[in-house]
Amino acid sequence: MPLWKTLMWCATTCVVALVWRLQPAGEPDGHGTGNLYVALGSLAGATLGIALGSSWVLLSTIVGAMMGVMAYGRTPRGRWIKLGGSTIIHYFCARALPAIVAAAMIGMCVEGMVFYFITVYHYS
Repeated sequence: MPLWKTLMWCATTCVVALVWRLQPAGEPDGHGTGNLYVALGSLAGATLGIALGSSWVLLSTIVGAMMGVMAYGRTPRGRWIKLGGSTIIHYFCARALPAIVAAAMIGMCVEGMVFYFITVYHYS
């Protein structure tokens, strides 16, 4: 991976750590169920991005995380997340942003390993 991509992911990780550090204790929600929806949506999006190609990993991870937030918003515990209000933006930044960064990094690493093994074993 080029140096500029590595620096970009380091900066993104620092932004996520800063957002996590600046949010109030227990905000928002704090239930593990919402985290599960967001994490599974992010990983499903990353998997779809790997299948589509390397340029789609990040975008599909973001879409998957947003789908996880919207799915959690339809559950009884997640009814407080309003689609048109600021609560969905707050929840997305607090819970989905770390999941997006982690799932996209994992997806790109897995894709790099798959590309390496295909290249090495196909041409040797």
